[in-house]
Amino acid sequence: MTTLDLNNTPLMGLPYPNGLDAPCDFDESWCTFTGAIDDVFTRWEAAINRTTPAAPFAMLQLTTQITIGNGNLVPYDTVVADTAGMTDLDSDLYGITIVKGGRYSIAFYAKQLTGGIVNAQISATAGGQSLAQQNSISHLILDRGAGIGYGNNCDFEVFTFLPGERITMSTFESGASSRTLQEAWLAVCWHADTEVQ
Repeated sequence: MTTLDLNNTPLMGLPYPNGLDAPCDFDESWCTFTGAIDDVFTRWEAAINRTTPAAPFAMLQLTTQITIGNGNLVPYDTVVADTAGMTDLDSDLYGITIVKGGRYSIAFYAKQLTGGIVNAQISATAGGQSLAQQNSISHLILDRGAGIGYGNNCDFEVFTFLPGERITMSTFESGASSRTLQEAWLAVCWHADTEVQ
């Protein structure tokens, strides 16, 4: 059997019968080809079922000003969007729980007042089991004192998350034990089932 590369991509290498196969092997070759096609359609159907009527996406937002200590998880008060049942503020104010495993992008934002330490590093960090294994993701800015707004935003693509994994966000400022967080949000968006190389 020869391998056919449909649409000139290495992802669709399908076996197919050709003129070099023995005539009595055609049935076996054809069955192998149709089995491979069935496998492709099964994967496509699974992806369609997962993303209909919408791809998994969730976004939480903190809309009220709070004082928060270093390393504490940000408590959210609003679900901006949730297409797959990944949030439940009645039982978890702090995170988005992945329901359908796959490849996700993650984005987050924190707006705060000064922590009172000029030139201190301010960070916002998203965490979760897979994020810890793939290096925690965070973004740093400098505290330049009062009278300046501090918006710290970051997005990362793409991480593999497992079902049941919980994604959270925390803030930190070196030298300051707490600061006033004015607003924050955290979002995850599904892209694919698996990593394609």
